[in-house]
Amino acid sequence: MSLTSSSFLESAHLSSRTRALLLQRMDSSHREPRHLSHDAFLLLERICDDILPQQFLLPDGIKVPLASLLDQSLEGLRDGWRYADLPRDQEAWEKGLQTIAVHAQAHYHRTYHELSEGQRGALLDQALDGSLSKDVSAPLSPYQMSLWSCDLRADLMSSFLAHPFVQDALDISALLTGGDDHLQGFQAVGVNQRDLFEGL
Repeated sequence: MSLTSSSFLESAHLSSRTRALLLQRMDSSHREPRHLSHDAFLLLERICDDILPQQFLLPDGIKVPLASLLDQSLEGLRDGWRYADLPRDQEAWEKGLQTIAVHAQAHYHRTYHELSEGQRGALLDQALDGSLSKDVSAPLSPYQMSLWSCDLRADLMSSFLAHPFVQDALDISALLTGGDDHLQGFQAVGVNQRDLFEGL
């Protein structure tokens, strides 16, 4: 499968319903934030690039708008699960991003965007392992930030792998279970085995 072709989305082994959902993910690119504040959204864009640089997988000019997808995921019903020590999802995301900004200023006297790559990475690592300074007054505590940072990474990777560009680049064929007429499934399920239609 190639990102320069539409063979993946045009496959007869992809149902029209699944195809519509994948196209919707592609059409949702570059929207203005609807749930996060403007500042939080811009910060999320930078953090997404820091945690998951895409240029090592996707060709030049191809980029999944992860911040937009994550912002949209805050709309409506989610999976109904959250850490008891965190506020509701939208509030947790806003406060988590605000907390990153607060600690950037407290530690380095700069905005997150002005930090070096190493400084940004160190700050994100501290947020994940719960070692942010307890002396800094921020919306979320170091412990809460460790929980939120886990959610951030899980949702980030989920949004990334759900995008057609990424599935195409990684030859993920799990959605090619059959068209509208019948559910074909897969016959070759052994190690290093592929059905003939996979990868076409």
